Amino acid sequence: MSPLWRPTKICALRSSALAYTSARLKRCAKRCKRSSERFLGWRLLPVLRGSSGQTALASAIVDAHLRSLQPGHLEDVQSTDQHTVKPWFDGKLDFAPPVHDFVNEGFPLQGGRLDVVHGRTVAVLVYARRKHLINVFVWPTTEPDSEPLSGSQLGYHWTDWRKSGMEMCAVSDVTPDDLVELQHLLMQ
Repeated sequence: MSPLWRPTKICALRSSALAYTSARLKRCAKRCKRSSERFLGWRLLPVLRGSSGQTALASAIVDAHLRSLQPGHLEDVQSTDQHTVKPWFDGKLDFAPPVHDFVNEGFPLQGGRLDVVHGRTVAVLVYARRKHLINVFVWPTTEPDSEPLSGSQLGYHWTDWRKSGMEMCAVSDVTPDDLVELQHLLMQ
């Protein structure tokens, strides 16, 4: 082999590798764009609320719930007093989440924190049910009130609904009936 052949072959291999990588990146970018368009369409246009958008939201919420269960990540403010938790959010969000303590109904408030779901900072209210924790993600919406959508993922149950300009999504390993009961309390 001549020494001139090697650099030419190396350049050709690099060129084809770059072309392959570039094509893969373009395909990935198209998939990501389509996925985000489906998610945005689901959130912005109620008639398009389909299973792919529902799956995207459920995945994000369940992932955030799992992260919160790691030591030291559950609450930024730990209190069973709604008059301590609600003011804690002041100045941290551009909205005031509805905070209630349902201790008499079996869902004592544990505290709250900030989290990020699909690039949006949201409030998270933490409730307990027996020895289980329930995260209720809350953010403002301009969409009309809606009936709950529910499902499960990775062994965790979730329910999502809109009421009075707020979207809420509760997730936990409690029974679906317990989530529905908390959802009814939060909708009052």
